[in-house]
Amino acid sequence: MTKMPSPTYGERIEAARKAAGWTRDELGRRVDRTPQAIFTWERQGRMPHAAVRRRLEELLGVKSPL
Repeated sequence: MTKMPSPTYGERIEAARKAAGWTRDELGRRVDRTPQAIFTWERQGRMPHAAVRRRLEELLGVKSPL
């Protein structure tokens, strides 16, 4: 049996954002970042700064891998 890979941090951000019913624009406003920054985290694997990671955890419950 093949084990499925765990979702990436970006995939977890995207899933939690969508579950909350928020657009990238809305999440960006809540963490004071652009929708393009949200896209970069979700799809390109870039990590937000520590303060933003803490805010994402507060808003979405997404634990940082760092």
